[in-house]
Amino acid sequence: MKIINVELQYDQKKVKGDVSRTLNNLLKTEGIEVLSVHEETSQGEAPPLDTIPDTNSAGAGGMGSPD
Repeated sequence: MKIINVELQYDQKKVKGDVSRTLNNLLKTEGIEVLSVHEETSQGEAPPLDTIPDTNSAGAGGMGSPD
């Protein structure tokens, strides 16, 4: 099995509905499975992923705060 990463661009005015669902359905007919879809905002910023806040960290290699 082979995995490739693809970046797509589309006009939101021309494409209606859920783009990821449409993409998945179209590619499924060719035997291609969509593993993940990450949409970017119009400013080009990706939505934040599930992250763990680092408020108890001192940074690169430093000791954490005793508080």
